[in-house]
Amino acid sequence: MRLTFTFFLFFSFLYSQKADLTSAILAFQKKDNLAAKELIDNAYNKFMEKGMDIHKPKIISKFWYNRGQIYLALEDLNTAIESFMNDVELNAKGGQQKKSINALNLCAIKCLNKADENYKKALDLFETNKDLAKENLFKSADLFLQTYNIRKSESIGIIDTSSLFNACLLYSDIGDPNSDDLALKQAQELVKLNPEDEKFQIRLLVCLEKKGDNDALLSAINFARNKIPNSQDIINREVNFYISIDDKEGLKNSLDNAIKSDSENPVLHFALGTALQSLDDKEGAKNSYIRSIELNNNYFDAYNNLASMYLEETASLIKKMNKLGSSSSDQRKYNNYKKKRDDLYNESIPHLEECVRIQSDNVTILNVLKEIYYKVGDIKNMRRIKSIVDSL
Repeated sequence: MRLTFTFFLFFSFLYSQKADLTSAILAFQKKDNLAAKELIDNAYNKFMEKGMDIHKPKIISKFWYNRGQIYLALEDLNTAIESFMNDVELNAKGGQQKKSINALNLCAIKCLNKADENYKKALDLFETNKDLAKENLFKSADLFLQTYNIRKSESIGIIDTSSLFNACLLYSDIGDPNSDDLALKQAQELVKLNPEDEKFQIRLLVCLEKKGDNDALLSAINFARNKIPNSQDIINREVNFYISIDDKEGLKNSLDNAIKSDSENPVLHFALGTALQSLDDKEGAKNSYIRSIELNNNYFDAYNNLASMYLEETASLIKKMNKLGSSSSDQRKYNNYKKKRDDLYNESIPHLEECVRIQSDNVTILNVLKEIYYKVGDIKNMRRIKSIVDSL
């Protein structure tokens, strides 16, 4: 008698569950989404009360799929995704998992669209309400991450690094400790997925710089340099790191060792030049830039930096010239300073002309060159450069 009573209770419970599920499906088909939600919630509560992982897997699969569809229609993406995922993981024979996988793909698209919407809202709000803008940035980052997680699930198997990278960028932009930790976690995963991708490595270095963990940062720099030895951005990060900790010897040793292992690499010589320039070793910097040009005569940045070094040296001379009076003694000093200034201008001109050869439409360089020709009294070349600027 006791067994019969227990069986009767269990049978009644299953019947009640199925009735709620059937009624929810019918309501959903009639587009009465609120009634469908109430009924599917009733079924969910009963399932949760008694458990749903051992009896009637086909019914449970049907429940999860339809619960997902109802919540998807109500724009509750989190609950919908959870339901479809549960169905896929259940993998019931004769169940709804194929439909749930298709639904998950749709959910990923919806997450991506909502991520874009929230990002645009954040941009619009930054001028008027920064707190609300950050809130929308966080939502956008969460949605990009959710897109990535859906697509990387075993049932779909797509590694969407673009969505993960967007999530990482936005978490980093928010600028609070919690979001910075999330950004670091995503950057580490990106590098693990593809260590040869420069932007992933750079993003990890940026995150570690914000964290202030110098040991972890140096380790990441060394790893990145090993994976992408010719990356100018990564080399610049390395240079800035050593400068930030005031380790001049570490900086020189790092670049010197890199050059020894790859002496014909113009990028490394250029990097050494920028490092030496930052350490005020002007002669060493010039020699390194010249060497990088010898190895690559189209190295725009090397020509540009060389020209800039000569132009920077004119600043102190011009300052002295401007302080002088009109006495004969001051006039002699003025002429002396002017000659030195013009000599530096003339040193910079060939490098600026090379910059123009490589980037003929670089208006900034052209205007600097035009101004220098004017100051050294070379009117013919000034007019030549002016005509180029006017034609652009």
